[in-house]
Amino acid sequence: MRVNTQDKKSSPGDRAIVRSIIAMAHEPGLKVIADGIETDAQKTSLIDAGCDYGQGFLFSRAMPPEEFEKVLMA
Repeated sequence: MRVNTQDKKSSPGDRAIVRSIIAMAHEPGLKVIADGIETDAQKTSLIDAGCDYGQGFLFSRAMPPEEFEKVLMA
């Protein structure tokens, strides 16, 4: 499911859906990973909603395994 989480573009309904999905996952003790985070506004919205982890272009572009290994070793 893709829900717009950008502060300026998201509706109160979108934010409520995100909070509800995160709450449902947390109820049985699951952790939530948000994918596709591209802006600080999205990151902040997801943190405020209780998201546990995130990934996306905001943090790093996709890279080949060899390059990823170099980043980990640095």
